[in-house]
Amino acid sequence: MFKYLKRYVFALVYVLLATLLSAQTVSSKKDIAVFRLSHSGYVPSEVAARIDQRIIGIVTSFKRFNVIGMEYRLNSSTIASFIDQIKRTKEQQSEISETVLSGEEAFTRADWERLTGAFLVFAPRITDYDERLIFEETEVEGKKVIKKYWMVRIEGAISILDVSGSVGERVIPLYVRKIAKRRSNAVDDAISSLLSSVYTAIKFEPEFALTSGILAVNRENNTVTIELGKDIGINAGDEYTL
Repeated sequence: MFKYLKRYVFALVYVLLATLLSAQTVSSKKDIAVFRLSHSGYVPSEVAARIDQRIIGIVTSFKRFNVIGMEYRLNSSTIASFIDQIKRTKEQQSEISETVLSGEEAFTRADWERLTGAFLVFAPRITDYDERLIFEETEVEGKKVIKKYWMVRIEGAISILDVSGSVGERVIPLYVRKIAKRRSNAVDDAISSLLSSVYTAIKFEPEFALTSGILAVNRENNTVTIELGKDIGINAGDEYTL
């Protein structure tokens, strides 16, 4: 009797495991649209261009997203109208005109269709930028010495927009302040630190969390085969939802 019961339990576990494997949801490649960096006030053009390129590079590095680089800019005053226009387009399912006006931007029909079909939209912006040469008086061996160094400060935010309309806008604040003897070093350090903050922040957003499934378990070698691999951005040491 015990032998038959054991076989029955094993068969039941096998059926349940097969059902779970067939029904499991795993991460797949989705489209993310990334707007160009918007900024209020003065920001050196080369600094803005480098931040633009690095943000796209960060999103692309996850590998499980098709990154759509947009040539448009969205600032904080136009994001609300952009979201409203997206919602109206989806709710009304109306014919899209050749140009769609949203805030200060006029999108082409093709770009608007790409946006409404995207999984997420990223809208980065710099709200305050400051760089200056600072002189500091100090005393060395009883003598007054003037030291000079560069300070670069960048404040901003990234808006993550769910174009489905279910979540709306999430804002990730950004702040960095770096000091160096040379301006180029201060700028480099500030940009690197800023983009490191971006990566860390979005890595823990729910949509960026990896969801995979177990395909096979090898007890002899103590290994587990999961659904996803390096081709979609999984690396040794990563954490996944199984």
